[in-house]
Amino acid sequence: MLCYWGEAVKPDGFGLVRAESVKFTDTGIGCLSPKSRIKDVSPGKSLVGFIRGDGNASVTRLSITEHVKFGKLKLLDQKKDKIRLISCGEADAVLLAYGGKVFSLEKSNICRPIKELSSKTVIQVACGNQHFLALTNDGQLFTWGQNSSGQLGLGRGEPSSLSPQPLKSLSGIPLSQISAGGDHSFALSFSGAVFGWGRNSAGQLGLGHTEDMSNPTCVNNLNQKKTISISCGEEHTASLSKGGTVFTFGSGRYGQLGHNSFRDELQPCVVTGLEGFNVSQITCGRNHTMALVESSNTIYSFGCGEQGQLGNGQMTNQCVPLPVQLKLETNNIHTVESIIAGGNRSFVLCSSQKSSSNLEPNRRKGIVTLEDKMINRWVSECETNQWRTIKKEIKTVFSSPACINGSFIIKSCDGHYATSTHISGLDMESVKTAFDRLAEKERVLLEVEKVVEKDLLPSLGSTAAGVESLRAFLILPELFRVLNNQGRETKLTALYASAILNLEPGWLIVLENFWSELPKTFLKTLVKLFHTSAAKMISKLTYDRRQEIVINSPLCKSVTVLQLLYKASCRNQREITPGDFIIYEINDLLDVIDAIDMDINNFWIGDITVMVAEKQTYLNTLKLLSSSPCIFTLEAKYSLLKFRESWGPFTMMLRRTAILEDCFQQLRVASEQALKGWLQVIYSENVETSDVFKRDFFHNAFKMLKDPKSEMFMDNDTKTVIWFPVEIVWNNKEVELDPDEPGKTVTSSNKNVFVDAYVDYVLNKSVERVFNEFKKGFYKVCDRHMVDIFHPEELRGVMLGSEEYDWDTFRQNATYEYVFHARHQTIVFFWEVFEELSNQDKKAFLLFLTGFDRVPILGMGQVKMRVQPLLSGTQDYLPQALTCHALLNLPVYQRKETLRTKLTEAIHHRRGFWEE
Repeated sequence: MLCYWGEAVKPDGFGLVRAESVKFTDTGIGCLSPKSRIKDVSPGKSLVGFIRGDGNASVTRLSITEHVKFGKLKLLDQKKDKIRLISCGEADAVLLAYGGKVFSLEKSNICRPIKELSSKTVIQVACGNQHFLALTNDGQLFTWGQNSSGQLGLGRGEPSSLSPQPLKSLSGIPLSQISAGGDHSFALSFSGAVFGWGRNSAGQLGLGHTEDMSNPTCVNNLNQKKTISISCGEEHTASLSKGGTVFTFGSGRYGQLGHNSFRDELQPCVVTGLEGFNVSQITCGRNHTMALVESSNTIYSFGCGEQGQLGNGQMTNQCVPLPVQLKLETNNIHTVESIIAGGNRSFVLCSSQKSSSNLEPNRRKGIVTLEDKMINRWVSECETNQWRTIKKEIKTVFSSPACINGSFIIKSCDGHYATSTHISGLDMESVKTAFDRLAEKERVLLEVEKVVEKDLLPSLGSTAAGVESLRAFLILPELFRVLNNQGRETKLTALYASAILNLEPGWLIVLENFWSELPKTFLKTLVKLFHTSAAKMISKLTYDRRQEIVINSPLCKSVTVLQLLYKASCRNQREITPGDFIIYEINDLLDVIDAIDMDINNFWIGDITVMVAEKQTYLNTLKLLSSSPCIFTLEAKYSLLKFRESWGPFTMMLRRTAILEDCFQQLRVASEQALKGWLQVIYSENVETSDVFKRDFFHNAFKMLKDPKSEMFMDNDTKTVIWFPVEIVWNNKEVELDPDEPGKTVTSSNKNVFVDAYVDYVLNKSVERVFNEFKKGFYKVCDRHMVDIFHPEELRGVMLGSEEYDWDTFRQNATYEYVFHARHQTIVFFWEVFEELSNQDKKAFLLFLTGFDRVPILGMGQVKMRVQPLLSGTQDYLPQALTCHALLNLPVYQRKETLRTKLTEAIHHRRGFWEE
């Protein structure tokens, strides 16, 4: 049964039945039952389209004669095609056949196929006043027609188009519905994201303003509202959530928003008059809105009623939802199947309970997604004559970002509707299971690989309209995993890395958020993917001296992604460790550089310029790789830092009596390039070059800088931290706790605010100027790029050394020269005495031996003490140390106590070349 009301048309019944057979209720609702069931209706401004149950379509074009609209039903000639959907605009219509073919209806009522869409399988169509939308089964959205307000979504300044144009900005979004209004358009994603574009004069896009939008823009206020349906009017829009809540926005001039007012709303607002009713369908006419509550078989309407389109028997506007007076004699055996509004008319399709099961349950077909049923059929039938069909299906799914992004979503408890910038909405276990199943048939897997390489990866765009378009970046690594398990070397990893790095910075951050929330096994799969690929390329590079990498090479891209993954893994306390990222093959690369240095230093008999060029190539490679410090061991990082020695020295000539004065004077006039070199210290009193002078300089210079008289630094109470001097003097002066809230007092409830403000002042604001100067100077000396490769604790260790004293290793690394050996009596005495020293005295001995009282950052294994006898010395001589070489000259003491006394005296002797 078909019921209708609103703007009158003669003859009654639109020509579907004889006029006299149309029954009208007291409220002016017409009811008719054509012999051939009406399956769909689409009312436009000057025409109404009908689809019969047998797939035939007909239209009634309306013309005005003496202020009365007349229409004659015309059966359309669609050849052998059966029509599934029709959508009418102001004067035109688009028809969709069951096979996915699209026809445009001309004013002469001739149906012409749209040739630009002939190779596509279209599943949905929608018409605005003068623009059209078409959604294909592979998730592509096409638009054409008038573009005066940006309603085609093609971007600013784009002209109108007679032929369908792909809307590329939504190419990765899995769309479930499209809708068109007067001059605006909407698209709805699988997970409830709503995108609008076009005319926005009354706020009908729900964006909080009235500026027209020429690109699809997400309606953020509808995020995570579980939106399942969108309907557009002339200048207003309605959305329906899965829980039955209705939101409206845009023009409220006629009350069509249902907010008990006639004002416009620039953002989505709940229709409170429908709360609690669990609305199941919504539809918008030109200036009115209808909602169906299926549980009670009740239709509510609101908005413009000047032509009876509200179904209440009156010709007035209505700003709150009220029931349509749909009272039929046979109402007890009919249910409302669907509601349709358009122009100034309203339609209802009713069915008897007996025949309702024969009606199409969902007039909106969805795009193709990868489902278990499909995969099982591919695997079981790939060796049959169905292979050609299977290849087409693989092409459809795996060439489309939208199809992939719409697959494997969390359906349990509607979990995918929680999709956000931190939640992907993906069921990763389902992803893993699916690709494991695909891998059971090599023929299927190789076809998938081919399509992904050729079509999918190159199509992953640099921009994304919404977070759902990033799901493919989480899904694809599971394909790469099963391919790698079969030992296949592919280009996919490099292409995948390129796609990731092509993302705009904002979307790359969202992808990092998704990575940080991945279960451990899937994050490890990702890390292993890029780690294995990068390690192989570095290994190949190490032994192919002719190969040079550039910044956009696959290797650089792989290690860059590894660094992003490392950053994501550090956000939470993950079981994945820094060791999972380290590429030990880099150490081989460093060994090659050392070997080249040895060849050069040993007077290489070949062309020395070739060797220098090779070394520079490797150094350039390391510099590029160093932008991803997570792949380096600490030893490798330290080696990178030492390469600065090739830049040449920065020499300071100092007087021992004016060390700080001379130091600051020379630093002040030095160029930034000179400051990047390695430090060489020469004392004017003894013009020699020795590494011991540098160590002695640091020891004594910092001792002087820390002296309170210098007023450069201050210690904390425990003498464990130094900081720039700061003084907090209140002088009984009241200071506002919160400048934005004068008079606010410190209480037990807000004392943390006071403490935070106090600490921030002491550590940051009070010393900000001094610290910035220190920071500026620090980066003049230490190349920022090199500093950034170290973690803060590593950098501190590099600069200050470690306090991890492994004295057993220190002893094991010691070597003995001339008459000394491990069992020599003097050596036995020495180690017995050393073991009896306090920890403080052991540190003092380390300072005596090496010039440092701390351990190198790489550990005590780096300290290799050489012990040789001081043959010219007597029992009264003190031990001597050559700190440059960690060489201990030890007299051949005959007694242990003598050794103890002399060693203790030596390590506690006042140090410094100018001290007595």
